[in-house]
Amino acid sequence: MKMANVPDNVKAVIKYYSKEVGKYEDDQFNISMYFDYADEIESPIERILYIALKALCIFNFGRTEDCISIIPQKTIGNYRCDFEIIYHMPLEKNDIMKSVLVECDSQQFHERTEQERRYEKARDRFFTSQGYTTLHFTGKEIIDNSEKVAREIIIHLIPERLGDIQINSNIED
Repeated sequence: MKMANVPDNVKAVIKYYSKEVGKYEDDQFNISMYFDYADEIESPIERILYIALKALCIFNFGRTEDCISIIPQKTIGNYRCDFEIIYHMPLEKNDIMKSVLVECDSQQFHERTEQERRYEKARDRFFTSQGYTTLHFTGKEIIDNSEKVAREIIIHLIPERLGDIQINSNIED
């Protein structure tokens, strides 16, 4: 980036405060990721996905929580899902609101027995009967590329932003 007509002493002050603001933002993000929903999100893969979703939202929508809400351990009827992700865009005449349920499926906790498979299939059918779409991701998908998984979730809610949503340039479609 070229800084035309900016005196060296001003450039030095910009550089200094840029680093300080970066440190502050780093501290704030670290603190919130350690403590946000610490009691509700016990699974490491759920925690990884939550962090990736929060980072993606900050980079693409700013610090505001106005348009994307991430609700962990959402109870619907007699069932619980890992996350409900809600996109809300208030408009003058018509508000836009979409949501998707997200399940983080690790082999350690999901579909190990016939009873568990039946429960999860019944839960998914119930969610569908209530008008929800449920996206399932394996623990390996989340661990290997949490950015890609987070991006897929947000693009599911906002398909018109397909080319825009990213955390870094290394994300592949």
